[in-house]
Amino acid sequence: MDKTTANNLADANLVAFKERMQIYSSSRDGDIKRMLATSFQEIENLIGSYDPDNDLYFIDLVFQRTRYDFNDKLEFFKANFQSDILDLSLIYGEVITDDSLEL
Repeated sequence: MDKTTANNLADANLVAFKERMQIYSSSRDGDIKRMLATSFQEIENLIGSYDPDNDLYFIDLVFQRTRYDFNDKLEFFKANFQSDILDLSLIYGEVITDDSLEL
């Protein structure tokens, strides 16, 4: 995912994230947008391509990573959400077949 796409997704999801976190001030909107954009890129790097318009599970995982980042606990995210990351990577992972391989 490129930076522009990540920033657009962050803009589109800012209000929903703030509502979920019960953040009513706009003083940290720039920081939150950066955290959301980084989270979109990071989660996509971990699981592969996805459909951000139709996958609420993916968006939830992005919000969770952003929440950890917001609370300065990012180092615990991967360990705490390892099974969710694996689940999504299995859903979106690419199957590579190579007929030249002999067993």
